[in-house]
Amino acid sequence: MYCRNCGNKVDENAYICVNCGVILKKDNNTNNKTIIKKNNSNGLGLISIILGIISIILSLSYFFIDISEVGMYTTIYERLFYAIDFTFPAIVFTIVSFALALVKKNKSCNQVGLALSLIAAFLIITEFMVIIIY
Repeated sequence: MYCRNCGNKVDENAYICVNCGVILKKDNNTNNKTIIKKNNSNGLGLISIILGIISIILSLSYFFIDISEVGMYTTIYERLFYAIDFTFPAIVFTIVSFALALVKKNKSCNQVGLALSLIAAFLIITEFMVIIIY
């Protein structure tokens, strides 16, 4: 085979001419691979949104539960452990939602999941403060 740019003899399997550097043939397989990689799947973003909604619902529900067993006569460590134990399910859902949202953070579904997980994290921190100050 000969290069169409400079006329130099090149190998049949060559991708680039070693003499002038022009691309000899386009490989259709690489173009297909890039198309496959650009698949716009929003699965992780949707899961992140669902987990974010669950963690917000859990976080909001904690504000309506009686926490009178933690009072002013308990130590700060007892209050902290109570807060962690009390909000543990919401913490887990928030962390998983946050991690899934960060996988492809420039997609709109993932950005919504990220926002929901940050709102849930704010609510959890607020509940921590209520328990520790109470």
